Amino acid sequence: MASDGSDARPGVEPKGEPPHSVVDSCQEVAQLLGIAAPEGASNLEQAQWLRWWEASAQAARSMSAETIATLKAARWWPPVTAHQIEATAPVIVLRTLRPGLSGVLTADVQSPTENDTSASIP
Repeated sequence: MASDGSDARPGVEPKGEPPHSVVDSCQEVAQLLGIAAPEGASNLEQAQWLRWWEASAQAARSMSAETIATLKAARWWPPVTAHQIEATAPVIVLRTLRPGLSGVLTADVQSPTENDTSASIP
């Protein structure tokens, strides 16, 4: 027995709840927010998706059922943060929100540079 009274041993997981995997965490957040989880995504993409939606999930957990219903009825769901409004979402977030665009969205999407004339108006 360890000095803190537990049965903890180095290299041995304590009994009880197994640790959440990124996949499990993504599924939990997706269910809470009523959005699609990143199915078939890499571990990195799942972690990016989870980081993006963490603040929204935290906000949702603090809301009453009545508040959630009001926001959903007003089509202001899921809750978003200032960061989500200001920042560009990772490609995995865009792909899960708009699955019909998955062929258009790739990991190497880049914004035009100053020297790129293809986006200029003639």
